[in-house]
Amino acid sequence: MPLSLALLIGVPASLVSVFFLIVKPYLRVRFYRKQGCYVRFTPLLGYTHKILMNIPLHGDPLYSMKHLGSAERNAVAFGCNIAHTVQLNLIKPEMIKEFANNDVGNYIRDPNYTHTLSLVEGKGLMMVEGDEWKRTRKLLTSVMHNEFLKTAIPSMVNTIDNMWEDLKRNRKDLNAIDIMHESDHMTAEIFGTLYFGDRYKGIKFEGRTITELLVRFRREALTMAFLTPLYMIFGKKFIEWSPLKRHRQYRHDAKGVREVILSLTNEIIAEFERGSDYGKNTIIRALYEQRASGIEGAFTNEEIRDQFLSLIVTGNISTSHLLGEAAYYLKACCSQEFKNNLRREIETYLKDPYRVTFDDLGKMDHMTALLKETLRYSPATPFSLGKLAIRDHKLGNLNVKKGTMVCCMSISNHFDEKNFEEPFTFKPERWLSGPSVANVAREPVIYTPFWTGQRACPAQHIAMTQAKLCVGLFLKKFDYELTDPNYKMEYMQRSFCYEPKEPIRYRLTPREGIIG
Repeated sequence: MPLSLALLIGVPASLVSVFFLIVKPYLRVRFYRKQGCYVRFTPLLGYTHKILMNIPLHGDPLYSMKHLGSAERNAVAFGCNIAHTVQLNLIKPEMIKEFANNDVGNYIRDPNYTHTLSLVEGKGLMMVEGDEWKRTRKLLTSVMHNEFLKTAIPSMVNTIDNMWEDLKRNRKDLNAIDIMHESDHMTAEIFGTLYFGDRYKGIKFEGRTITELLVRFRREALTMAFLTPLYMIFGKKFIEWSPLKRHRQYRHDAKGVREVILSLTNEIIAEFERGSDYGKNTIIRALYEQRASGIEGAFTNEEIRDQFLSLIVTGNISTSHLLGEAAYYLKACCSQEFKNNLRREIETYLKDPYRVTFDDLGKMDHMTALLKETLRYSPATPFSLGKLAIRDHKLGNLNVKKGTMVCCMSISNHFDEKNFEEPFTFKPERWLSGPSVANVAREPVIYTPFWTGQRACPAQHIAMTQAKLCVGLFLKKFDYELTDPNYKMEYMQRSFCYEPKEPIRYRLTPREGIIG
């Protein structure tokens, strides 16, 4: 190719690339700065650069975000670029409430960032929008309520008890147990059994358990989106066409798991239609009965499959992190008085776990405080999954441009001293009484581990109940110490999951009695 022709093609192409990758996002960031937003712009890398720099400097990728609420008190929001996309991060409670309750019609989930999830979840709750989302949420919330939870507790106890007993009896080496890995599998197994009953246990695809694959999907899906440069540039088509072995395996496994779960769904519902009384206290039974009673818009078998996958892959993240981190902070940060009170609660209400009731768990104030503080101090999802503005519109007094990614940065409110006294101290006692409780009661959106408003997780009460049982039975069955006594919790950001940089490994000592 002649040099003049190469220049004729190359120079305009380079200029167009520079405009779309650098100039356009820079101008958009400036647009938000003029409206009173605190902004940062870094060509190409964007705020990812700041996140990466925080790790060696502070041992925490979100160090800067935690300080935003108090450091930039007058800022309307925080604007930045992630590669060529401009992101607007909401902090002020009034903005978060408006966004959470009035997002239908102005936003969609960006398919370029959620495509890897949609390969698994299909048309599950986390993937749909508009009227379809309203229908889906209404059907799910009508079955996942406290009355259902009361009947489901025995099944949850049985699953948790058996898994801890299996660890105690069959694991030869208990000196370096990764509790977060164990809780990942436990929470997936619990929800699978709640949804499908005992038929869920042990089902496999190509020799691997469905639970094992679902845990992997949970960890890999958005990591591929956020941390793969070519994905950030070319979007979902990169994963669809990628010849890389990792991506081909992901696509293959996602398709296989969807087929296996649909087969299980079809099998169980066929039994219901024949009059079987299987699964009386399962979610699939409740969803089938909606359809059998003629409720308008009830789920098809394929949609029942998709709701399960959506809730377990995206919706179960917070719970799976709770056990490992709650155990760590209980050991490292809690007063002896708090530990003693927690022990007395376990001795009182979990003396015979198979007789525990929903009301009993509600009386475990110190357990609730431990879990709430863990979710405040170290939330698995420190900000909401971003949504893409599909038209120019106003959010409060802020003009939002089409193409802007908008999300809510809950981590900033969790560490704002205006909301929580001594926010950088792990202090579960704050949830027993005092100004923090009053602040959250007055303005709930300052504490959103399960999101808020109409977008609140429909399974949040199930999540907290299983977390209480997981942690309580763990403490009942084991004494534990850190395998490495010098281990210090440092964090990293994997996709949108905020988790320890290195696994938390414990040396477990089985016990028969209660904590004394």
